[in-house]
Amino acid sequence: MNIYEAEKFMKSAFPGKAVTYEFDNNCLLRTTYYFREGKLNSDCMVFYNKALFHIEGEDDRYLDIQPHAEGNDPKATLEKHRQLDVLVPSPTPNL
Repeated sequence: MNIYEAEKFMKSAFPGKAVTYEFDNNCLLRTTYYFREGKLNSDCMVFYNKALFHIEGEDDRYLDIQPHAEGNDPKATLEKHRQLDVLVPSPTPNL
């Protein structure tokens, strides 16, 4: 199921409770950076295959989903990956 079907499913499984989701580091499937003329483009795609659901009055839980892509700011994403100690190859030495 995709993220929207998963959200609908969780809301039907917990009627009357607030259900929200987010994507944390455990949800990450892959990240695609785009470079143009050797420079980092203004967008990158981050793919997730899990979502972390927060249910009012319940424990948080992960739910597997179809890969979901979001466009993110590449510099913020690179910084997040550096905190996770992930090697990100770069065509330019000064990213």
